[in-house]
Amino acid sequence: MLEQGELFIALPGGLGILEEISEAIAAARVGKLNKPCVFFNLNGYYDAMKAMLDTIGCS
Repeated sequence: MLEQGELFIALPGGLGILEEISEAIAAARVGKLNKPCVFFNLNGYYDAMKAMLDTIGCS
């Protein structure tokens, strides 16, 4: 998936979505992936995730 995708979008979902987008973000952070990773924050679904990432300094 990481090699074939052009862009990675996390739609509101469960743990599987978080696992997949986390893998893409981790690959991007270590320089193995140069493609956008996006959380589609429909109706504030990912507000708590953004707050957590802001708290730990990953935004």
